Amino acid sequence: MADEEIDLRELINVLLRRKYIIIGITLMAILIAGIISYAVLSPVYKSSATFKIAKIDSSLLFNKNEIENKIKSDYVLQKVADKLKFGLVPVELSNIIKIDSLDDDYITLSTEHTSQKGYTRNKVYLYGSGYVTVSAEYGSPEKARDIVLSVINQFIEISKPHYQDQIALLEKEKESTEKQMEIERENMDAVEKLRFDILKSDDLSLTEKQIQINLLLNYSIQIRDSYNELAEKYYILENQILNSSNFELIKYPSIPQAPIKPNKKLNLAISGVLGLFLGVFIAFFTEFWQSGKQ
Repeated sequence: MADEEIDLRELINVLLRRKYIIIGITLMAILIAGIISYAVLSPVYKSSATFKIAKIDSSLLFNKNEIENKIKSDYVLQKVADKLKFGLVPVELSNIIKIDSLDDDYITLSTEHTSQKGYTRNKVYLYGSGYVTVSAEYGSPEKARDIVLSVINQFIEISKPHYQDQIALLEKEKESTEKQMEIERENMDAVEKLRFDILKSDDLSLTEKQIQINLLLNYSIQIRDSYNELAEKYYILENQILNSSNFELIKYPSIPQAPIKPNKKLNLAISGVLGLFLGVFIAFFTEFWQSGKQ
């Protein structure tokens, strides 16, 4: 126990004797980290936006991989580069842009409204299915925002025609179905008129009337079944169109107020801790070295 107390006392004495080495190295590490963080490393800003993927009958028009391939295609990125004129080529833009699906996440939108007690803030949670976030990291906050907005706008611009074509096909099929329903309605009216004419006819016997009316009845049932099938198809097509939605920008990109890199405070804290450990190591090493010479 005495040996342990002596050893502990000696360790503390070494730290006290070499405190200037420890403090000096710690301060030097913090100083170097500060110079690198504030003067050498360029700030990097991140801006992001979220858009809703177009749906046809509640089914996504594109999956995440298709969206990423389209956004990072040379065609889209070249159009973005030509529009922004930042001196970036498609390869550089591809490295700047990041695409995330929100399938397992959600975004929060804040809304405000006026009540008798003043403003109240409500949060709306949009769960990830069908939502994609595009982000960009760049040295200028304004340019980071512009890159995100331009990328999404260009993607939506080239993707909307595909959605519109799908909707046009549904609308055309719905219109064709409606015309067929109208024909079947006219057929039902014609059958009813013919049945009435048969009943009023004086040239037919009762038996003949009964036979023709039975034939008309069978034909009328066929027409009714056909009409019901068409009506069901029309209802399905109408719901498919109602359950479809175009691309929509949900969360607009904002100009970031603070850089995400470098994290100056974190860099200083880590450098201080590493400098402290290094200072303690050098202090004990110096003490050991000098003790060996004696």
